[in-house]
Amino acid sequence: MKKMIKQNLSQYHFSLEENEAESIYNTLIDRVQQRRATDDDELYEIIEDEVYAFITNT
Repeated sequence: MKKMIKQNLSQYHFSLEENEAESIYNTLIDRVQQRRATDDDELYEIIEDEVYAFITNT
């Protein structure tokens, strides 16, 4: 899941400082897991949605 999140972030040319990267990955992983518990979408769709929401602060 972390690898998929990294790939999605890179599509937006979003670079992370090493010291903040793990925190952001963990935040996004938590958000994805919460959505998976209540959403029937495919994992890649949920990751794309959550990364986009993170990037656009929505």
